[in-house]
Amino acid sequence: PEGGEAGGRLVAMGTPEQCAATVQAQFDLGVDSVILHGATPAELTPVVDAYRKVRPADRFVGLPANPGR
Repeated sequence: PEGGEAGGRLVAMGTPEQCAATVQAQFDLGVDSVILHGATPAELTPVVDAYRKVRPADRFVGLPANPGR
């Protein structure tokens, strides 16, 4: 199945824009974070770039960049 839709999708697949939409949908559902794995940094770069375009600017204001540290 292609990513980019809400409704319980756990895997982001498809174009960078579809993957970014899936990540955004997960945050909209209330997750605290997402993990992008199973791909090289070069493969994830277009996804991260696409997510930057749709991410609400104020979503993470006041939160640490890496709360796991």
